[in-house]
Amino acid sequence: MEDLIKKIYYGNLYPCEKCGINNRSIKKLAQEIAKKREAIIKQLNDKQREELEEYDNLLACLSSEYHEAHFAEGFKIGARLIIELFSNGK
Repeated sequence: MEDLIKKIYYGNLYPCEKCGINNRSIKKLAQEIAKKREAIIKQLNDKQREELEEYDNLLACLSSEYHEAHFAEGFKIGARLIIELFSNGK
């Protein structure tokens, strides 16, 4: 437990880095998306590529916000679960 607390304190815990690393379906889907994106890019002119880049950036920001909110909510649920587990015996 102490190691986990130290990792959190020193900012060395990055749970989002481990998400999907070993998940075959996520890897496959990411590869399919990359292939499709490349095919689409080949069909676009410079202005359209620029627009797609802006769209991608906005989508990445939205995705990041969602991930942060989901992580926080999961953490809160985990904390409430621990509190409930320890308080039921009293």
